[in-house]
Amino acid sequence: MVAKLEEANTAKSAQDRDVTQTVNRIEHEKNLKTLLVANIPSSQHEDTTKIITSLAAKLETSMLPGDIDSAFRIKSDAAAHSSKPALIMVKFTNTASRDRFYNARKNFNKLSITTQSIGFRRKEKIFINEALTRSQRALFFKARQMKVKSGWRYVWTFHGQVYMRKSADDDPVKITSEETLSKLMATTSNHDG
Repeated sequence: MVAKLEEANTAKSAQDRDVTQTVNRIEHEKNLKTLLVANIPSSQHEDTTKIITSLAAKLETSMLPGDIDSAFRIKSDAAAHSSKPALIMVKFTNTASRDRFYNARKNFNKLSITTQSIGFRRKEKIFINEALTRSQRALFFKARQMKVKSGWRYVWTFHGQVYMRKSADDDPVKITSEETLSKLMATTSNHDG
């Protein structure tokens, strides 16, 4: 009887894992055309699509009127208890447009772009991030923590995948799981010690 229950429990765990992986894959595919823009001040009658188009122009990246499917503020419990403005979720009509805009974020420092650059009074840094699944966010969070502890200089995501690089001259390392991250940090501390 116990053996049958253990067997059923193992089968149920495998099914749960499969369902979780399927849900993550569907959510990831849905997010491939979506970006989140942080720190843009909000106003009552704002046109978020116009704000994003203006930001794209300042970042010197091409943005056609049909590239943005929708852009809107995300209302969340965390945003309600924060002094920071709600994020702008930007859904693009295709991944090429999304990737151009996401890659243009590298121009923020070079072009000295802030919220003031796009017409706001306050001068705040703007952030462009990928929309990640819960598991991708958790792994990215842990990678950023490890980056600080281990002295790595770069951690980023692209198409939901987490990457790290120790210095500008090093090749990027793809972080596929917490186990991969732990092994990488263990290897790094062995080489540094």
